[in-house]
Amino acid sequence: MLCAGLLAAGCGSSSDDGGETADQAQQEIQEQKDVAKEQAKKRAQQEIQEQKDVAAAQKAKAKQKAKDTKAEIQEQADVAAAQNAPGAKTDCGGGVQAGPNTSCSFAENVASKFKSTGQSSLSVYSPTTGETYTMNCGPWKDAGTVCKGGNNASVYITG
Repeated sequence: MLCAGLLAAGCGSSSDDGGETADQAQQEIQEQKDVAKEQAKKRAQQEIQEQKDVAAAQKAKAKQKAKDTKAEIQEQADVAAAQNAPGAKTDCGGGVQAGPNTSCSFAENVASKFKSTGQSSLSVYSPTTGETYTMNCGPWKDAGTVCKGGNNASVYITG
């Protein structure tokens, strides 16, 4: 009986060792699952961050494009306003425009003298003031000629 009791005790400890090994294996599996979950969580967070970064870059690019477009529109509006502003230029006909301080009769005299001589420095009579003024002519941004001088006069010639 004693032997049977020892044998039974020995068998019991043997089965306890097997249980511990199974518990250890289960614990290792759980740890691996936990590590895998953590890695998946980190990957998901990285993907979310990358998506946020891409969205932020796209937003910044769109914002810059809108800013550039707004600046371009403003520049066009400024040019149009300057060209159409009261007193900016008066159309005298025949491709001649008079600036704000210039009469059409003087502008026409300047244009006539420029076209006949082609000189860049002109002495031109003003029927309005009865004076002769020196006008200096050069290229104008709108593919023509601008002559400035006299009493703050400006004449634009395109024809």
